[in-house]
Amino acid sequence: MLLITAIFFVKIAQSVPIPHDVKPPNPTAQTSPDNFYLWMGSMLVFDVCVLIFDGIKSHSLGLGGAKLSAYVTWTVINLGLGLICLGAALCPLATGLSEGALAAAVFAFALIRTTVDYIQGREFLFP
Repeated sequence: MLLITAIFFVKIAQSVPIPHDVKPPNPTAQTSPDNFYLWMGSMLVFDVCVLIFDGIKSHSLGLGGAKLSAYVTWTVINLGLGLICLGAALCPLATGLSEGALAAAVFAFALIRTTVDYIQGREFLFP
């Protein structure tokens, strides 16, 4: 799982838009907001799948770790942000928002996700 997540992080970093006056190190790289949102949303959906699988495994085997209620919260907030990112990637014009407004909306949802994460953090494995 960590290897796949690392690959997602690399793809996310590679898709960060580069200012027009800067020559990209890799001219064939797809650096655009929609590509960034696509990789970010894909990573979050993958994380949701891992959380669901791990939650089921932990529950069925009676393993310790985080309280199982933490899996529900984490799954919901990651799925929500993942779907918002995928929507921004696949249907940016359908939102009716400009590129900057869309970025602000995604950031706002990411901030909400982070806030929920910190509020519920006492139940998670990681701070």
